[in-house]
Amino acid sequence: MTGRDLIRLAEHGDLPAIVATYNQAVADRNATGDLEPRTLADQEAWFEAHPPAAYPVYVDERAGVIRGWCSISAYRPGRRALADVGEVSYYVARDHRGQGVGTRLLGHALADAARIGKRVFFAIVMEGNLGSLGLLAKHGFRQWGFMPDVVNIDGVIKGHIYLGRGV
Repeated sequence: MTGRDLIRLAEHGDLPAIVATYNQAVADRNATGDLEPRTLADQEAWFEAHPPAAYPVYVDERAGVIRGWCSISAYRPGRRALADVGEVSYYVARDHRGQGVGTRLLGHALADAARIGKRVFFAIVMEGNLGSLGLLAKHGFRQWGFMPDVVNIDGVIKGHIYLGRGV
């Protein structure tokens, strides 16, 4: 990694790139249940709900270009018994897929778990998303549950796979 390649905490100014990358996933129809693109205004509250000390958003940046991002979100917010559990989500810009960006982001999030007070991470993956399933398996995630037929994207019915691991 050079000084121009880094994973860092996201800043408010990164939101346009974060939203653009997420909206690529919306258009691809295989990585999120959102069916409509998000706007910057939509993501403002989401970003504010991710304080870096507990629920960070990380970006992978090379030469000033945000190539992907990863977030740790609260599981069942407000329930203190679950405060040390985080839902991990990640999205890589189309032009940068297959280049190890997701691997780097997820590895960074796992390495940062102790700092943010998390002991368990889990991810929810749409059935058939082989890239995410492979990435999570490579990082030691195992299937913890399956909800069949809960996703309906343009008439295509799929399940949600829950994967997790201790960190």
